[in-house]
Amino acid sequence: SFLNRYEIILSHSIGRSAGRNDGALKAHYRFLLFIDDDADFTEDTFMEYVSRPLYKNPLSVICMESIVCSSRVLALSKDLFFRLKGFDETFNFAEDMDFGYRVLEAGYKISYIPIRLIIHKEHSRPSRFENALRSYVNAVRFLVRYKKIILYDRNIKENILVDSSMLNILKMCIDAPRRGLLLPCRILITVFGLLFYSLFDNNEFIALRWR
Repeated sequence: SFLNRYEIILSHSIGRSAGRNDGALKAHYRFLLFIDDDADFTEDTFMEYVSRPLYKNPLSVICMESIVCSSRVLALSKDLFFRLKGFDETFNFAEDMDFGYRVLEAGYKISYIPIRLIIHKEHSRPSRFENALRSYVNAVRFLVRYKKIILYDRNIKENILVDSSMLNILKMCIDAPRRGLLLPCRILITVFGLLFYSLFDNNEFIALRWR
């Protein structure tokens, strides 16, 4: 049965980043493979596709088609994962994108497999306000942390440095002050977040240009 084949490390949620970091810490093998719990394999040879490029270049990261990582399916060596200090547990989401930028900043390569190996299912979301709050806090943190992010509003597929959901969040975060009283909650969250992280983070803010 399932319980006889696999060890259950945690029986309760401690958050995305913390859970993955804890699992990686307790892993026994050379390579790590992260897959979302709501993803299904589409290929019986999934492990062969993923492991082949890792053995060829152990200092690479294998993920979905993106310049940055996606933890929906992500494979890399355990040594590299901890060399980069794993996922940042201060992020409630977008921790995989943050990790991807750290991979690139450290001079390593991110590769993707151009075959659909998994299907990521739709799932329930937090309440609208809770989700908006988390999204803005994470977006502001992401904006503050990275100085040299360039987002293009044309040819998105060729030039995008973040996935579409994060792109929308970043754009809302930048555009919110223009929308006046229509979005007071978003404005307050944005201003509070910018002030808070500017006080406690020495990184410079980056400017995003939108058409």
